[in-house]
Amino acid sequence: MLKCLTSELRLETATHLPEVPEKLRGSIASQNLEEDRFHQHSDSGLFYRYPRIHYHVLNGLATVTGWLEGVEMTKRLFQQTSSLQIENRSHKVIRKELKITEQDYGLTTEKIRYMFISPWLALNSGNYRKYQGYSKTLKKEFLEKILIGNLLSVSKGLNYTVPGRINVSIIYLRPRKCILKGTPVIGFTGAFEVNFALPNLLGLGKSVSRGFGAVKKI
Repeated sequence: MLKCLTSELRLETATHLPEVPEKLRGSIASQNLEEDRFHQHSDSGLFYRYPRIHYHVLNGLATVTGWLEGVEMTKRLFQQTSSLQIENRSHKVIRKELKITEQDYGLTTEKIRYMFISPWLALNSGNYRKYQGYSKTLKKEFLEKILIGNLLSVSKGLNYTVPGRINVSIIYLRPRKCILKGTPVIGFTGAFEVNFALPNLLGLGKSVSRGFGAVKKI
């Protein structure tokens, strides 16, 4: 079991924030171009690693989570952020809260139930076509395999070697239309069980730094 150092920064603004984490990401990244962990870009292109910073808008609050060394980045944001520039509008920050904790991450002996609090982007263009051709039962099995793959990818990114078999049971999923970088995509909300401990707000699947695929223990 890994003790995963995590941080959760909440920023309350005087004016209403758009419910678009990608715009929050853009605002903070534009103010921190010198630190690639905020935006996953370098002079030579994208970094293909599990993002250490995730962005959300939850209950009207800008929420930034940090993982491992990303915790130091959120500390910096806590000290420096006084406003957010989103959609050509300045949103003054009137209250800040930063929580830093160690949370369990890794294989367990019993199943734990989670829900997606933001849409899980499980499918790319290739496996979406496969998914569409499957029966209801095969769709569930297919998505369970993808979810296992997501967990293995995150584990690699967090330097955790999974010591056994991951067993996932999807309880229910509902398709949901989403917009990613201006393009319509299909995501899923719902719940699942897995013999794996996950920190709250950890993202699974595609575009987790933009707030997709965040989980919460039920």
